[in-house]
Amino acid sequence: MSEDTFEARRTRITGMLRPDTVFVLPKEVEMARWMVYGISDSPTPPTLTISQERAQQIADGCIHPQTHESIFTPLRLSWILPANVIVTTVMVGASATGSYAAIGASQWLNQTYNVSHYYANRNASNASSDMDLAMAYFGATSASVVGAAAIEKFARASKYSKQLRLIAPFTAVTLATFLNMTLMRKSEVFDGVVIRDEEGEEMGKSVKAGQIGVGTSIAGRILTAMLPMTVPTAISNHANATFLKASPRLQVPFYMATLCAVIQATTPWTLGLFKQHTSVPVEYLEPEFQAHKMKSGKRAEQAFWNRGM
Repeated sequence: MSEDTFEARRTRITGMLRPDTVFVLPKEVEMARWMVYGISDSPTPPTLTISQERAQQIADGCIHPQTHESIFTPLRLSWILPANVIVTTVMVGASATGSYAAIGASQWLNQTYNVSHYYANRNASNASSDMDLAMAYFGATSASVVGAAAIEKFARASKYSKQLRLIAPFTAVTLATFLNMTLMRKSEVFDGVVIRDEEGEEMGKSVKAGQIGVGTSIAGRILTAMLPMTVPTAISNHANATFLKASPRLQVPFYMATLCAVIQATTPWTLGLFKQHTSVPVEYLEPEFQAHKMKSGKRAEQAFWNRGM
């Protein structure tokens, strides 16, 4: 599917979040890989009837666009909804308790998932070393735990404790996301990423393109977390104090249902803000690319690369 317009990108993300894409079967993933990329692990193509549109949805949500390999199920982009409902519920619940131990454990859980998820959906043209992954994991986990604990400390001494605990999970995640992606993808920031011209020919590595890709990935992830980590909590706090006050057993299911609805409604809009297969005018990149000529003899005007998600 084209990513040229925001609406096309929003539609693409919406298709990835469909429940039947989340729980797709391995044979459907293999068929989608054959239909979209012409690749199969078996000598003969898989035999399964699915539409081209359905194959594209499965490929977008379950298969890495560069390696064309099936992504480990819980780390797929199509699993954004169920994974984040579980992890966010744990984080917000821990923040509400005011327990340092619960807050630290929930932030550790979230960053363990995030580091794994970001790695699985990275730009695969730059290999991340074990040290890069370890630094990203340690940096993100430390930042989120320390940040959330610091907010809890302020909350205990403030008359605005409820409001501070409302924003604590999102604030910690924002700080951790910045450190996580910067450390894990530092080779893209400092060494650059492979870019291609309009005819698909490799132009070389661009540091500026790498920085654009990582920067927009960080912005997209922070925006994607913003509403799900604040709005459902505010709605649920009001509900718990009013019509759910007499039904405490319904409070957690109500929160999770609200969270699910907010993620489903907002994620296509926030992740759709930036193209996954990014392009920028070559004039924004290093001087050597501004004079690049394609095989046809024409001067390249746009550079393309996969920024990851």
